[in-house]
Amino acid sequence: MIFRTFSLLGAVAMVGLSGAAYADTQSSVEAVKDAKTAEAEKQAEKDKSISAEKAKQQEVAKQAAAEKAAKDAEIKAEAKKGNPDLRKQLAETHKIKLEKLAEKAKQAEADKEKVDEKVTKNLPFDVRFESEKPGLQQTTATFKVGGVETFDKQEKGNGQAFKTDFNTGGDIVGVYRNVTILPQDQYGGANGKGNYAVTFDEKGYTLDLYSNIEGGVNYFGYWLSALDKGNSVTFFSKDQKLFTFNPSDVIDAVNRAKDPKQYYGNPNEAFKGQNEGEPYVFVNFFNDKGSFDKIVFAENPLGGGYESDNHTVGHFLTKGSGTVVPISGVPEPTSWAMLIAGMGMVGMASRRRRGTSVAA
Repeated sequence: MIFRTFSLLGAVAMVGLSGAAYADTQSSVEAVKDAKTAEAEKQAEKDKSISAEKAKQQEVAKQAAAEKAAKDAEIKAEAKKGNPDLRKQLAETHKIKLEKLAEKAKQAEADKEKVDEKVTKNLPFDVRFESEKPGLQQTTATFKVGGVETFDKQEKGNGQAFKTDFNTGGDIVGVYRNVTILPQDQYGGANGKGNYAVTFDEKGYTLDLYSNIEGGVNYFGYWLSALDKGNSVTFFSKDQKLFTFNPSDVIDAVNRAKDPKQYYGNPNEAFKGQNEGEPYVFVNFFNDKGSFDKIVFAENPLGGGYESDNHTVGHFLTKGSGTVVPISGVPEPTSWAMLIAGMGMVGMASRRRRGTSVAA
């Protein structure tokens, strides 16, 4: 009986303790909820204040813009009436705007040139197509020594082999082997006249170059007519391959031009607009890191003919006004800029880590 009494008393005590604990827990939960509610109300009030301030600022800006527009309209109206002072003021304002726009354009061009310079230093070759005016069939580059082979004096037919000095007086001599020479048509022939070079197979034809000029031959350019994705060109130096160019890169670059259609179809009067499905462009190859002595032209993969004219060789001085052609597998200029910056940061971090290690 005593045992059962104690048990009963213990149970009552436990219930009392549990009730107290429950009450404390509920109190804590309510306190947390109250705190969160207060915080939410505080944040809402803060957001409301920020929104009101933004609205106020927007209204002030809107009012200022309206006042400026009204003032400008007043000046223009007075200027039209013949007020010489206001006309002068209006002209001066316009002049300042034009100067600022010109300065921005100049700075943008300077920034582009800096990026292009960084890019081309990291490329195997600097490749550019003449974009100053669609239809250009010669380079805008300048040379210490340079010359052109037009094929107009060469014998027409398949598998031709001949020697030329590109009209350099013997400073540069080239030997063509296995090249086909055809008369002008809708697919080739600069200016719609004379002959042009072509190949229809993967073996293609070769051009070996010999030069007595200091620095050797570091430039090649040609008018690529009826360009297709099989028109590849490979450069060698002492039998070592330096660079194979993917013609798709030129096509992609042309398609990114302001008005790509201007580059498609034969631009010459005799064949104007014919073969409009393929671009006609002059392409430049600059080797900033040395010279080359052999070029291989091949139609690979087979897709038709590989037509070209005005083969130009030399040791260049300036690169002219062409547009840089991004090379497949090489980052775009903006990506190069980011990559260069990133490498710089990595280098700095590495130096700091090494410095810390030594200090430790």
